[in-house]
Amino acid sequence: MIDLVERALVEGADRGGAGALEEGDGWARLTTAAASSEFRNAVLRSRLEPEEADARIEETIAHFDALGTPFRWFVTPSTRPRDMGERLLRRGFRLAPVIAAMTARPGDFPRPDAPDMDVVDVGPAEADAWVDTLRRGWDMPPPAVARFRAEIEGGLAARPRRSFYFLARWRGEPAAEGSLTLFDGYAHFDGSTTVPAYRRRGLYRALILARMAFLRTRGVGLVTNHCRADTSAPICARLGFEKACEFRAYRFPGG
Repeated sequence: MIDLVERALVEGADRGGAGALEEGDGWARLTTAAASSEFRNAVLRSRLEPEEADARIEETIAHFDALGTPFRWFVTPSTRPRDMGERLLRRGFRLAPVIAAMTARPGDFPRPDAPDMDVVDVGPAEADAWVDTLRRGWDMPPPAVARFRAEIEGGLAARPRRSFYFLARWRGEPAAEGSLTLFDGYAHFDGSTTVPAYRRRGLYRALILARMAFLRTRGVGLVTNHCRADTSAPICARLGFEKACEFRAYRFPGG
């Protein structure tokens, strides 16, 4: 399963299609010039010889500095050299919260049953509410909101559909959002957020169960999920996800 959750890190990185993904032997880097965000600019795979690692770090810093954007460098079980994290810290990177890479089978999950909330599969009529919920959940600046609006519009219009979006409502009010992407043989949960006023009411759990029910109708037998180890991962574990491994993300401020 470790190979799969690492694969999902690369395959799910450019869901909006606005970035440039470089893939080579042991290397994957996403660059999104239009997004001044570490969430769209990242080194996703790095399997390097020890003698080339520091030079590649310097080249990557220069690459993103030229764009004026921060970026992340993911260190996973397959990352080489083994001391990549220490090398990044020495160069000025900062360690982000640990990510638990998890997997689950949709058939093992119950159907959602929450009387005060409902989850809808977003279509064009709900797209604005989904974007606004994302904005409020992340306190997102206008340029980022515009990028996500373009992303969901493109995702809904794509044929065949690969990305699907879900809106959770608390007593009829938009309160949380989530999404997923279908790949060859599995699905990946792209993340979700809850508006602060509606947190701790089970909306994240409802979004997990609703997406699992959606995948069962499509015959998808395996899901990957990258969760913050200190927040969403315990919820997912209680529901039935199993941890495959941990990732560490190192941030370089830039910009």
